[in-house]
Order: sequence, then C-alpha cells, then structure tokens
Amino acid sequence: TLMRSSAASDVYKRQEYGAHERWTSAARSAYFRMLQLKWSYVAQMIDAGVNVFLSDADSAYAADPLAYTRRIANAATPQPLDLLVQSDARVGVAASVTWVCAGNFYLRATPASVSLVRAVALCMHRTGLPDQDCLQYLLTASAQELSAPVDGDMPTADELGVRWALLDPLRVANGGIFFASQLNRKLDVPPLLVHANQNWDKQTRLQSAGLWLLDENEKCIV
Repeated sequence: TLMRSSAASDVYKRQEYGAHERWTSAARSAYFRMLQLKWSYVAQMIDAGVNVFLSDADSAYAADPLAYTRRIANAATPQPLDLLVQSDARVGVAASVTWVCAGNFYLRATPASVSLVRAVALCMHRTGLPDQDCLQYLLTASAQELSAPVDGDMPTADELGVRWALLDPLRVANGGIFFASQLNRKLDVPPLLVHANQNWDKQTRLQSAGLWLLDENEKCIV
C-alpha cells in the first residue's frame, strides 16, 4: 500500500507544505514537489501491478466509487479502459467540455498506464507545469491555462496507446458543478464523490453540504 512505499509519509507532513492558500504550482514550490511525490507514488503502485483510484485530500465520498469506475472501465470495447479521469468542466464555458482534473482518477495497471505516468512526470520536470496541465496536454493535445510551453517531443495519449474517458461530472462532481452551479441538486442526481476544487474555503463548503465528518478536534463524528 501507499504507506508502505519507499517514499512513506512525506506527503502527509502538512506543516512542511504550509496552508493551502500559500501553495503555488511554481516549479520550486513545496506544493509542486508534493505533486511530484503524488505521481511517484502512483508510479510505484502501477509498476507493482496495482490498480489505483486516487483522490485529492479535498474530496468527499458520498458512496464508494470503485464499483462504478471498474464497471465503466471493464465495459469498454474492444478492451478495457486504462484511465478514467474526473471532468473539470465549467458550466457556461464551452471549451471546458474536454478539461480533465488530476484530482480524482482511476488508473489500471497496464503498460500504457505506466507510460502515461512516466510522461506526466517528465512533462512536469521539463516544463515546471503542474500535473493537471501536463495530464491535460498528454490526453488532449490542448490546454486549460498552460503557463509554459510544452516540449513538442512530448507524446500524446494516443501515441502511448492509452485508452481513457472522462468520468460523469454529475457522479464524480467537481467544485464548480456541485457547489457553484448546484447541478446535482437541480437535476436530482446524487454524486458518488464531490471534489472541492475551484474553491478556496473548502472546509466551509464541505460542511455546508454535510460532507465534512470531523469535529473541531478533528475526531470523526460518525
């Protein structure tokens, strides 16, 4: 498991990385190093033949999403998908329909997945871009808000043989869909998972939705 990996608990030393408001994606920031560690852990799991469902710490589970993601991945033809990734679509932003979010994804342990993880790490190293921008570029050959040029030699997911799809944005909801646009409530579609991205006051947002399960002493209340 992750906690038994050679890199152990580095990523959990919250005091080393500081408050979220001070985190940046600059290549030399502690937050950027944490993102690199994240993909290092994923690489170790995939190399060991373990399928990975990864969630950012600001994600709340309303139900277990594993059965859902496995069913979609395995139902694909002519062969199962390697990657299912959260949508980062924004209501009213037409271009965002193909945007991905690196905060929640299901990755099967396949040779194509190994190549993709290595390509994300290489892109981050070469460009200083965060993982989301690199993953976006590798999957779609386009970008959300690239702040640096991507090496033209960087392979695309198609060239790596990666079979992938976006997760249903109502079932694995990003912060814009669930909190800002409230599409789950309006369409009466319960989410399996809610990601409080696109929000700074994450704790308040999650508490207001009944998705924060710790008391003031950080003890579980259920």
